[in-house]
Amino acid sequence: MKKKMNSKKRTITILAVCFFTAVLLLTFFSNTIMNASLPEITAQYVKSGRIYDRISGTGIASADDVINIYPECTGTIADLAVSTGDRVEQGELLCTIQPETDGTEDTSGGDKRKAYYAAIQLYLRKGLTYEESEIALEQDKSILMEEICTAYQLTSSSDTVYLSAAVQAEYTFLQNDLSYVNTDDFEKLPSKYQPEIQMALSSYESAQDAEEQARKNYSKAQSSLIGDSDTLQELADEAYRTRESAYEDYLTAHNAWQSAVNSGNENAAPMESAAESAWSYYESTADAYDKAVSQVNKAVQAENDASYAEQAYETAQESTEYASENLSTTLDEAASDIKRDISLLEILLLETSASDETLLLNEDGTVSLYAETSGIVTGLSAAAGDMVLTSAPVLQLIKSDSTYTVRFNTSAEKAQSLRPGIEASVINADAEAILKGVYNATSSSSGSADEKTLLFTVSGDVTAGQSLALKMSENNQSFDFTVPSRAISEDSTGTFILVLETKSTPLGNRYYAKKINVTVLADDGSNAAIDGEITRDTYVIVLCTEAIQDGDMVRMKESAE
Repeated sequence: MKKKMNSKKRTITILAVCFFTAVLLLTFFSNTIMNASLPEITAQYVKSGRIYDRISGTGIASADDVINIYPECTGTIADLAVSTGDRVEQGELLCTIQPETDGTEDTSGGDKRKAYYAAIQLYLRKGLTYEESEIALEQDKSILMEEICTAYQLTSSSDTVYLSAAVQAEYTFLQNDLSYVNTDDFEKLPSKYQPEIQMALSSYESAQDAEEQARKNYSKAQSSLIGDSDTLQELADEAYRTRESAYEDYLTAHNAWQSAVNSGNENAAPMESAAESAWSYYESTADAYDKAVSQVNKAVQAENDASYAEQAYETAQESTEYASENLSTTLDEAASDIKRDISLLEILLLETSASDETLLLNEDGTVSLYAETSGIVTGLSAAAGDMVLTSAPVLQLIKSDSTYTVRFNTSAEKAQSLRPGIEASVINADAEAILKGVYNATSSSSGSADEKTLLFTVSGDVTAGQSLALKMSENNQSFDFTVPSRAISEDSTGTFILVLETKSTPLGNRYYAKKINVTVLADDGSNAAIDGEITRDTYVIVLCTEAIQDGDMVRMKESAE
């Protein structure tokens, strides 16, 4: 019986040992087992850094110097010597045309085309496309003709002799007016060019007056300086030490006299006199210290006043410089407007006084059309055998030295600090780009009040119609808290980041994702500046092997830092 009970106890003991061994194994390996099934994350600490506000966009390259090549007569193309994309030299044959006439035809169209092209260039320089330039030219030409008719009491149906004379007179006047621009005589310009000039001039004169007053204030503040405040402070410190030393000497003398009085010492009277002298000396040192402190305060105030006056003077100088540049720009724009109107008048002159000339025919009766300049053939609109008219170009030539224009829209906020002359990188071509101007986005470019159109001049290995990707960096700022842009997410509650939260347990650390709402201050596509309930010790989750949410348990990977 006893042997049987011992065997039973041994069996129970073995089972208990196995059970507790299993429990211990599960306990020790629970982290490993559990971690294998958890999402793996990469995290890094929030850090300070700079954010570069990168502006990028894509636009189509359009040539700036494009010449429309018109036929000198109506007829049929007998032979076409070029194809689209060909490079031609000035004077090179483009095509021959079989005229429909006997060789007598109105050829004033050649001069008209030159005047038309000259006017188009002025519109292109203002940032318009070729199509927009053509529309604007026709509108402005119509308005100008109406103004001339009103001024000379004519109508559009009046005799062409009178219309031509009126246009010629206005043309002569404007040629003279052009000489007044950028001189002290610009007030002699016609009234239509005056409002913007007068406004810019008034701003410039006001800025000059403000600068002169600021200069006087600065000069006065400089003359009011009474010395270097640091040096005076050193003297005041010395006066303070002298005063404190004098007061200690007085206390010593006073205590000695008081002790002599109390002990009935016969030398008490001289000691009293010595104490009084020590007090008088202390008062003089205290007065000297007060005066020194007063001098320091006056010097500091004078230096502050001078510094403020200097800043005001520098600001006034900058305002004057800006107003001067604005006046110069306004005068340049007035000159450009006058040149535009002169070109329009040249067109009107040719339209109101057409002349007959004889075409220069080849031996076979055809008329040759040559390249007016060296360039690249584009916009070829006809083939051999096609009918051509003097009013429609056969092709276009992009001048060999032509630059190209690229435009794209960006937010008004980003464009606010941009100035012409800033360089941009051309990502997909061997070319250089420079910002030419910032303009209000037009309806034709699908713009809005919150957008601006950036216009770039591009030079290099570029062709018309090529899509170019541009980027530039502006407004780099330093921020206290930055994280990788990919760490930022959004949901219905707003923008947030997930941070790593650690909880200690008897079995080791457990890691959880915690959601923190943040405000994005700036983002350059790689890093973002944020603000919220964060510190330098905030450990931000940057990557995760699967989607996680607030409160999810995760497992750690080595820090990305």
